[in-house]
Amino acid sequence: MAWLSFAGFANAAVALFGGIGIWPSYIAIFMIAYAATSAAVTIGLWRLSPWALAGFRAWGVSCLALMIAMLVHVGFFPLLIERPAEFLPLFLIPSSVMVVLYWLLHRYIRSRFVS
Repeated sequence: MAWLSFAGFANAAVALFGGIGIWPSYIAIFMIAYAATSAAVTIGLWRLSPWALAGFRAWGVSCLALMIAMLVHVGFFPLLIERPAEFLPLFLIPSSVMVVLYWLLHRYIRSRFVS
């Protein structure tokens, strides 16, 4: 989670100050939220705090919001509607992997931190 936090802050800095113009500022805000929640989860897990599960859930929400914002920005959803046979696997396969990994980590954190 610490590496994800570092990557989120670095991506937000590049999006805001990099001058490459790929991502608009609203996506940089989602990147900062992603980085901040993953930093909070890192601290919560490191300290074995009971609020680490709530932080992990907040990170999951910020991750989902960032993913949707990026897909909207690049115009993925109109392509998905136009040619579902081509673009549906590009959406479902990575999303399914993310959901399974999130579920497994959530289950593990809940079993360790919630009594």
